[in-house]
Amino acid sequence: MPIELAQRLVSERPFKGIEELLAKKLASKDDLSIYIQRGAVVRAKFSDNKRMDLNRAQLEDLVQLGVDADTANVIIRTRPFMTWGEVEEFLGAEAPSWVVLRQRFFLGLSSG
Repeated sequence: MPIELAQRLVSERPFKGIEELLAKKLASKDDLSIYIQRGAVVRAKFSDNKRMDLNRAQLEDLVQLGVDADTANVIIRTRPFMTWGEVEEFLGAEAPSWVVLRQRFFLGLSSG
C-alpha cells in the first residue's frame, strides 16, 4: 500500500463500515476484497467496549452478539481455535458472521 494512501486512510478515520472505503474512493472493489480476505475489519465502538473470548463464549452469547445460530453451533463444535486462520478454515472469510467475529471476539488461550 502506498504511503500516501495509508496516510489518507488514517486521516479519514473512523469508518462506520469497511464498505465506506469504496464510497470514499480509498479502495477499489478488488482491493477491498483482498483486505477482507486478509482479515481486515472495522472495529465497531460498542457501549461496553469489551470483546469476548470466542473459545469460551456460550451459544447464547454468540447469537446475541450477531452470529447466526448455525455458525455458532459450528464454532462450539470445532473449537478451541488458536488462530483466526483456523476460524476462517472452518467458516470461510465470506461467511456473514466473519466480520462480527473479528469485531466482537478475541481468541483466548484454551485451558486444554
